[in-house]
Amino acid sequence: MIYKRQRGSRRWKTGQYRLINEAHQQLAGYGEGDWVRLRDERGRIWWGRVQMAADETMRFIFWDNDGHLATGLADEHGIVLRDSQGRTWRGTIE
Repeated sequence: MIYKRQRGSRRWKTGQYRLINEAHQQLAGYGEGDWVRLRDERGRIWWGRVQMAADETMRFIFWDNDGHLATGLADEHGIVLRDSQGRTWRGTIE
């Protein structure tokens, strides 16, 4: 396996995450570094990882204890996630 050296100048967005879907359900939480923790309206905790892509976009993957997954992308305009049940979540990092 070939490993690529990571640049130290990459900046992770930290702060409050707020996401909402078309049914007006909300996810909110905090992220620091490459780890994010969100809580939904039902009280479930979603853990996530962030990966920086080459074009300065961020890739997200979130999971909860029930085995649900949500993946998506973020850029300077906002975040778009798609969960395992087909719902689309849109939001921002404040």
